[in-house]
Amino acid sequence: TASCDVSCEAVGCQPPDQGGHGTGGTVGATSDMNPSAGYRVADNFTPTASGVVSNVCWWGLYIDFGASADCGVDGPGTGDNFTIEYYLDDGDGLTPGTLHAGPFSVGSSVAPTGDVIPSGIGDLIQYEYTAGHPAVKVAAGQCYWISIYNETTGTCFWLWETAPAGDERSAQNADGWGSNDFDVAFC
Repeated sequence: TASCDVSCEAVGCQPPDQGGHGTGGTVGATSDMNPSAGYRVADNFTPTASGVVSNVCWWGLYIDFGASADCGVDGPGTGDNFTIEYYLDDGDGLTPGTLHAGPFSVGSSVAPTGDVIPSGIGDLIQYEYTAGHPAVKVAAGQCYWISIYNETTGTCFWLWETAPAGDERSAQNADGWGSNDFDVAFC
């Protein structure tokens, strides 16, 4: 039911559905460079037309893992400091390769969608984010990866919400990219 005011003509959308995905039923992947987390997540996309990407929307949630609870956008610690990066594919389609554009530190608008994500620790509030950044050239049919990560402080971490199965590939980086068996939600 969430919407975002960006053009998805060139890059498509992977909207969220509040369900768990992948082998472990993951509802969100930690993509937060908080010193207590230190993970970045990326997902792949293949533009259907050549052009530029300059606006992005995405969906996520917040968890205080120590308290096993939703901590919301104003939870323990300081707020959002998002970074967006674009990568070329590594050649095997499983993980990002060379940095293509960014990093872009972006100020995003954030709003709860009114939907909740059921989880083992209770219902989690779903948030939608939108941000613009300098134009990034993309070519039709070329595989790219987008990485969106936050940098919070304190004990409230940001997680990028999962999306219904597409190609069931995303990647998470702590000390090198490793592949995941779920997609994350973005336009």
